[in-house]
Parts: sequence; structure tokens; C-alpha cells
Amino acid sequence: MHTDSNGHELQDGNSKTMHTDSNGHELQDGDSVILTQDLKLDGKNQVYKRGTVFKKIRLGDDPEYIKAGDVYLKTCYIKKKK
Repeated sequence: MHTDSNGHELQDGNSKTMHTDSNGHELQDGDSVILTQDLKLDGKNQVYKRGTVFKKIRLGDDPEYIKAGDVYLKTCYIKKKK
């Protein structure tokens, strides 16, 4: 980290974004996650129930979303499976 003239910390341009679950635990590619609440998919007549497990997730550029199979999930609705 670097600081500017006012003492505020500046991030390096090459720093990676960190994906975290609803409890603040860091997520990585290939992790398994659990839904913390029921989610209805837009455009489909399908509901994923609380407790549904998604395996082998993929992380993208946006730290608020993960890819689980063909579905994108917000990280605020998941927790890392231990």
C-alpha cells in the first residue's frame, strides 16, 4: 500500500479483489457454498431452497457475485461450506 499527501492509503493497481461470503470468510475457486435463504430465479419458475449446496464455484471480476454452474449468485446469500 502507498499513501497520498493527505495520509490516505492507496491501493496498488494490480491488487486482486477478494470474494467473501455473508460471514466474511474468503472464497476461492472450487469451494462449495450453501444458500442462507430461499432464492427465486428471475425468468424461471424455479426456487433454490435454503441449505442448497453448490460445488466447485468460480469467481469472476465482480466481488459481489460468484458463478455456480449456470447460475450467478450474490455473495451476501451464501456461506462457505466447511
